Amino acid sequence: MPDPNVVEQFTKSVESILKRQDLPEKENQHLTQLRGWLLPMLMNGQVRVS
Repeated sequence: MPDPNVVEQFTKSVESILKRQDLPEKENQHLTQLRGWLLPMLMNGQVRVS
């Protein structure tokens, strides 16, 4: 087992990286859902882009 202090420092370092990664992943998921909703309407002419 590694030293508990090393584990704690590693956890703190990785936690900040994972938090920064979480927001873009959620945004990507939302945009994917939005595309899935809009694309069929664009394809059959219900919505126009001007």
